[in-house]
Amino acid sequence: AHLCVAALAFPRPEDLADDGYIGRVTVNGVDAFVRQACRRLEERAEQQGDNTDPATDAPGLEAAWRVYARRSATGATKDARRLAGSTTGIIAKAVAFLVDSGFL
Repeated sequence: AHLCVAALAFPRPEDLADDGYIGRVTVNGVDAFVRQACRRLEERAEQQGDNTDPATDAPGLEAAWRVYARRSATGATKDARRLAGSTTGIIAKAVAFLVDSGFL
């Protein structure tokens, strides 16, 4: 989550030339970006015929994009708070940490 926020918030060369540029990211935008990357990685794995299961000698080694894609993007608690374990909940926590630390 931190890496994706940084990638999306970091100014591109054309942004540096614009004095009025203010970088903005949203939780849903970050999630959409990561999910799109996951879809591309899945397509590439299918084209290359890569096995989707982790190796038998290292069952804990699963591609991070597969873990992310499997996790629910949304969800809410009974009192309408975002689920902490959803991808948007994880991203929201990461963004809050970066903001509170003065990095974003």
